[in-house]
Amino acid sequence: MYNAQSYAIQIERLLKLPSHSADKIANNPLNFLKKFLDEMYEKSEDKAKLIDDFDEKYSNYKNTHLINWTEKDAEQLVKDLRKIFYN
Repeated sequence: MYNAQSYAIQIERLLKLPSHSADKIANNPLNFLKKFLDEMYEKSEDKAKLIDDFDEKYSNYKNTHLINWTEKDAEQLVKDLRKIFYN
């Protein structure tokens, strides 16, 4: 069974955020991530390309609670964020 909160917690940990940020993440993940992605965008052309691809890939989930995502896309979101922030 799909547990959106577990993906929100993974994102919380990936970004090294304080505990209890997961609820805010789950509520609107793309909006929550925007400031982190904007900061990373300026760091390199490679990061900018990854973020442009990320934005295009998840555009259909704009302003959508994580519970309304497919589990496959939520899982891929976490993988893509790892690429952006740790590669």
